[in-house]
Amino acid sequence: MGFVDQLMEKIQVDQWAARVAATLGPPASGAKLDRDAARSLLSRASFSRHDERGMELYVRDSGEGQDVLVLDNELPLYRGTDVADVVVRKNPYIREMFKPKNFVRILWDKDARITRRQETGQALHSLALAGLDLSFGPEDVERIRLETAASLSAARPGEVSQGLALFAELLGWAAPPVALPDPEVEARGVFAKDPEGRILGGPLVLYHKGKNRLAWFSGPAPLSSREDRARLAARAKGGEPVDQQGEKALQKLKETVLERYHLAPGGRAVLGEV
Repeated sequence: MGFVDQLMEKIQVDQWAARVAATLGPPASGAKLDRDAARSLLSRASFSRHDERGMELYVRDSGEGQDVLVLDNELPLYRGTDVADVVVRKNPYIREMFKPKNFVRILWDKDARITRRQETGQALHSLALAGLDLSFGPEDVERIRLETAASLSAARPGEVSQGLALFAELLGWAAPPVALPDPEVEARGVFAKDPEGRILGGPLVLYHKGKNRLAWFSGPAPLSSREDRARLAARAKGGEPVDQQGEKALQKLKETVLERYHLAPGGRAVLGEV
């Protein structure tokens, strides 16, 4: 895979991991694991599925024996054991429960369980990202700019949004911490609070999907009140001034990435290492 494809893969893995993390509450919370997202992470992390005694288990070679994960709300991950052992620990037959060597294993599994819940989710996230080459050069950034510009020119909002997501990942930018009043407006940028606790945004990029209008705004843009957020949405729509529009906004995004990573022609950088 080229850099752009690998960056898109990272964004997808991050989204799966976020869904898993959001559904792994404390033991008494009643939270239910997002199993579809967990299965996607497990597949990307090279786990293979094994169904035993009504349980959904996942197995991979770790270099220290087998890793065995049980897909349930506890999300326990065992190392240095095997499926047969985990099955007895998690769902023993009555005859197995009364064997002395099994009794201890059933009541106390910390000899083999290495993580559970959020720690397992974080481990899966790391494993799913392993093997991705997230190094890039100026030519990769230029490719993102050119492809996003072509999508903008052809009025393909989905592809423009994808390009903005790639730029946001390179820059470490986020969506606004509070929702904008216009669902047609997509925003990515830097957001922080001033000493009085008011939310400010900038620099940021705004895209109005309905109008296919892309804009760069250096900020600062206040976001604490409904009126503030309506004003920011109006910038995307064209009702308030911005600093750059269209392809000039994309060029500004490219320049910001190159500056962030100190990238000169022929240079290389690694995502997140600045």
